[in-house]
Amino acid sequence: MATETQIHVKTPASNSDARLYKPEGNGPWPAVVMLTDINGLRPAFYEMAGRMADLGYVVLLPDIYHRSGPFPHFDHVPSSRDPNDRPKILEMGEKMTVAAQMEDGGAWVDYLTSLPDVKGKVGVVGYCLTGPSAVYTAAARPDKVGAAATFHGVKLATEATDSPHTFLPKVKAELYFGHATNDQTCPPEMVAKLEAEMKKLGTNGESVTYPSNHGFAVNGSPNYNQESSEKHWAVLTKLYKENL
Repeated sequence: MATETQIHVKTPASNSDARLYKPEGNGPWPAVVMLTDINGLRPAFYEMAGRMADLGYVVLLPDIYHRSGPFPHFDHVPSSRDPNDRPKILEMGEKMTVAAQMEDGGAWVDYLTSLPDVKGKVGVVGYCLTGPSAVYTAAARPDKVGAAATFHGVKLATEATDSPHTFLPKVKAELYFGHATNDQTCPPEMVAKLEAEMKKLGTNGESVTYPSNHGFAVNGSPNYNQESSEKHWAVLTKLYKENL
C-alpha cells in the first residue's frame, strides 16, 4: 500500500500545497506528476495518485490553484457544475496562464528529480483543464520528462499563438492524447488539427478518441465511464513502463 504525505513544494509563485505518494519498499523508483481536473484536489484524485504509486511510481499531486492561496480553497468538495462554485473556480483558473503552467510544471518535475529515491525520467498526466498543462510541462523540461499524457484535455489545438499544439516541437517525451467522443472543450475539428500537427512534425505518440463523454477517466465525475477509465489506466501503465 502506498504511503501518502502532505508536503509543500517551492515554486516561483508560492510554497505550494501538494501530496506525495510512494510505493511500498525501497526505491529508487520512476516518478509521475499527476495534475487534477478543473475541480482540483479531492478524494477521487487521492485514490488515483495512490493507485499510480501502487504501480511502482513516486507520485506528486500538486494543488494546481496554489496561486489563489493555500489549500483548501473551499469548505467542501467543489464542482464546476455548481453555480455557486463555478465563478470562484473560473477565477482561480484564470491565474493558470501558459507561462504559469510552464513555470509550475518545471517546478513539479525539478522537485521530483531532486528526491534521492527517484530515478530516471518523469512522467506527467493531466485531465480536463490540465491536459494542456501536461504538454506545457513536457515542453518546459524536455530532457527530464519521458512521457506525457492527457485525458479529455481541453483546448489542445486552438488559434492562439500559445496553444498547446504549438509547443509540440519543444517536446521530446512520448505523448498520448485520450479524447472523448462527446466533448465540446475539444471537438473533433480540434482533435483533427492536433493530429495533423503531430503527423507533420513526426511527433512521438498517439491520439485516440474514447467512446465516452468528457470526464470519463475520473471516478466520481458525472460522465465517469468505468470501461474507458480502466483503458486509460492500462494506457498509462504501458506508457510509463516503456518510457520512464
